[in-house]
Formats: sequence, C-alpha cells, structure tokens
Amino acid sequence: CNALMTLVAKYAVNLVTGEQRALTDFNNVSAIAGIGNPQRFFTMLQTLGIRLTKTRAFQDHQAFSTELFTEFDKNEPLFMTEKDAVKCTDFACDNWWYVPVEAKIDGEKATELLARISEIKNER
Repeated sequence: CNALMTLVAKYAVNLVTGEQRALTDFNNVSAIAGIGNPQRFFTMLQTLGIRLTKTRAFQDHQAFSTELFTEFDKNEPLFMTEKDAVKCTDFACDNWWYVPVEAKIDGEKATELLARISEIKNER
C-alpha cells in the first residue's frame, strides 16, 4: 500500500459506560459508519482480525435514530466511528462501542512528498 497515512485503532469505548476494551477482546461484531469512506473503517477492523457479521454504510453526516438500528442483533456488539457515536449517545444500547482512530503518517513517504512539493514550487 502506498498510503501516506493509515488509520490505527487499538481499543473500543462503550457508549453507555465509557469502558475501554482492547479490540482483541472482540470477535464477531456488526459495524456502521456514516463517514466519507465507510469501507476504510470496515477494512481497518477486518485487518485487525475482527469478523464483521454485518456492516451498514450511512451517508456522511447522517442523522441517526433508533429506527435505523433495528436490523442489528441486539446480542452482538455494534462498532461505530467516534464521529457517529456522538450522534448516538442519547439512545445507545449497552453493547454499542466506538473505535477511536489515530492517523499514522509514514515518515519516509511524507519526506518524499515534501521534496516533490519543493521541486514543483522551484519549477515555477
């Protein structure tokens, strides 16, 4: 992968209790994402060894309500982005978790990019 930046996640936070648990504690989960590139979130979870039994991509900036979550198994954890969790806290179930992510920049690729920008700037 030639990505300058990758998303890194290590734990999940329960929307109701605030409990933090390592992602390795989870096996089968459902996941939702209402962000610009939901597949990136789902792929990140799968790369970490989490089996996604059901996923649903929502529109970016989706307004959430309980009706949108009836299709999910109430006995299975539901993962979502931190951005989506903010919109779901008022009606969250006990097994809903958000996964905070950090952007990890590849130092070598960043250096290459800055050098290329400098070259282009000097060509003008």
